[in-house]
Amino acid sequence: MVASCSTCQAHRHRNPAPPLRPVPLPAHAFQWVSADIFLHDGVNYILVVDAYSKWPACVPLRTLSSSSVIAEMERIFSDFGVPEMVLSDNGSQFDCAEFRAFCEGRAIRSVTSSPMYAQSGWGWWNATSKQ
Repeated sequence: MVASCSTCQAHRHRNPAPPLRPVPLPAHAFQWVSADIFLHDGVNYILVVDAYSKWPACVPLRTLSSSSVIAEMERIFSDFGVPEMVLSDNGSQFDCAEFRAFCEGRAIRSVTSSPMYAQSGWGWWNATSKQ
C-alpha cells in the first residue's frame, strides 16, 4: 500500500531512522545476565549469559517447570555470583509468581522483553537513560 502511494513515496526519505541508542555496559562481571531456554536434539537447556564478559553457562533442564529453571539458575549463581538483574523473554518459567519470588528473595531485578518483540528487553534502559 505504501509503495503505491505517491505522497508516501515523495516524502519517504524525509523521515530518517532514529539514532541508535547504545546499550549500557555493566560495571563488573555477573552484574547483569540474560537467560533463555532452548531445545536442541530433544533436550531443553537453559542458557545464561553474562552481559559483561559474554561468558555463557548452559545446562540441560530436567523439566520445563519454573522450579527446574530456578534450581539450575541457583547452581549457576553459586558458581558466578548472584546478578543484580536477569533479562529474559516472557516464557512461563520467567513470568510466574515462583520466579518473581526467587528474584525478590535475592534482590534480583527481573526484566522481560515484550511479547513478539524481544529487542525491547533493553527498553528499561532507553526509558531511564538521559537523552
